[in-house]
Amino acid sequence: MFCPNCGAKIRDNTRFCTQCGKPLTVSVPPQKVSAGKKKSPVLAILLLLTIAMTGVTVWYFLQPYEKMVANKAEETEYAQEIEEKEPLDVPADSADATTVDDAGLSQAREKVESEFDTVSKTSNTPTNVARLGSREKLPSGEVVGTLEDGTEAVNIWAEDEEGKLFYFGYDGCIVKNNYAPDGFFTGADGMLDESKARISGSHGGLLLDKEFVTDTSSDPLILFEKDPDSVYECLFIKRYSFGYDEVFGVIADPDSAHAYLLNPDPGIKGSFKDTKGALLTVLDDGNTLIVSDCGVTETYHVK
Repeated sequence: MFCPNCGAKIRDNTRFCTQCGKPLTVSVPPQKVSAGKKKSPVLAILLLLTIAMTGVTVWYFLQPYEKMVANKAEETEYAQEIEEKEPLDVPADSADATTVDDAGLSQAREKVESEFDTVSKTSNTPTNVARLGSREKLPSGEVVGTLEDGTEAVNIWAEDEEGKLFYFGYDGCIVKNNYAPDGFFTGADGMLDESKARISGSHGGLLLDKEFVTDTSSDPLILFEKDPDSVYECLFIKRYSFGYDEVFGVIADPDSAHAYLLNPDPGIKGSFKDTKGALLTVLDDGNTLIVSDCGVTETYHVK
């Protein structure tokens, strides 16, 4: 290179001229700086989509397996519960799972039905019970009732707001000091008397060869006669000493072994459900009668 001041030839990259001593300005060619390549966001998006699709695919194909494992666990738990409660009487070589399930359900159903029958036969409280809406004492003294649904309380136990049970007889009146058709006893106030044992069993039918009177009077005399029209079980007759007879048609309660309905008008023939009347309870193999009519109860014994 040459010095720009004196023109002397000097070496390249010398900072001072060796002839004139003047400082020299060395021009350094600019270096090219390579700019870093910008990363494209498309690759990142594609990578995320690939990962997401892979996860969804794996989850989708694992669902049947997970369901199978869950169902198998539930079946195993159910089978263990059944086995612990009551082993199934199924042959050991039986390979039909449906047969095993059917057998288990059948045994369970039979067990429940058997227990229900046992409880219903030994129940200590009436089962024919409805909620009492209101009750009313008539001028003649008897008490009648209306259920919550608005129907008349007839041949049913009704529970009042205090939880007390009262039996309303075939005539719609509260029955006192008598046994309801289901065998439970009502006290002097018409309420269920749990101190009295429930009665059950057959009395063997009404006896036509007996006469009945109260403990305090022989009037009226109670006797039974055959129904000439064979419509009723028989005829119930209250015979007074002054020559007057009250005649009732006797209809057996189909749901009781000791209770009969006394139809006050035997001239009108009707079925049990279509007839209203007094409650007749037959006890002691036909030797004791309890009659509840319009809230009044009388007990008769063999004369």
